[in-house]
Amino acid sequence: MLRKIVAGVICFLCFHYGFCQTDNWFIKTSLLKESFFYPSVTNFTKPLHPGFSVGIEKQISSTTNWSTHYTGDVGFYHHKYFQNGLFVMAGYGWGYQLINKLTISASGVIGYLHTFRPTEVYELQKGSYVKAKNFGKPNALIGINLAMSYALGHTEKYHLQLDYGSIVNGPFNVSYGAPVVPITFARFGIKIKVGS
Repeated sequence: MLRKIVAGVICFLCFHYGFCQTDNWFIKTSLLKESFFYPSVTNFTKPLHPGFSVGIEKQISSTTNWSTHYTGDVGFYHHKYFQNGLFVMAGYGWGYQLINKLTISASGVIGYLHTFRPTEVYELQKGSYVKAKNFGKPNALIGINLAMSYALGHTEKYHLQLDYGSIVNGPFNVSYGAPVVPITFARFGIKIKVGS
């Protein structure tokens, strides 16, 4: 399964790289920390629920300071004792260049999350517990992502980027009165301009 996911990500990036022969495309990769909680400063502290993501960004239009862009990300996170998640997200956003090389942006995102339990799952059958199959659970995602990037060097090919996403995940557990729950992603990574 993991090999198929890695192969799919590589094919995705190679496919897009073939169409990225302009100055308006970026490939990005980042480490992330997932939190199963409302947006808060404490999401940057322990406990650590690590993950990673890779993606693309396509700048659609720009003026002196403003720009609009599409984003696409795939990734994985591990939340100990609770769930592991594979996600795909797409977004549309706006960026503003504050000062030379420093840009802030906000994006609306939608996506898909498939979660798996990191521990074995058992179910009661005929008076005894037996190991159950863990096919995971599909979820829809919708939220916002705030980002800040800083261009490195004179060519501005490489950018350091800090993202903070607040996302609603559902359906979660309707029978217990929690149809949706918040998830936050704090990500730090690099964005690389591809093409000429």
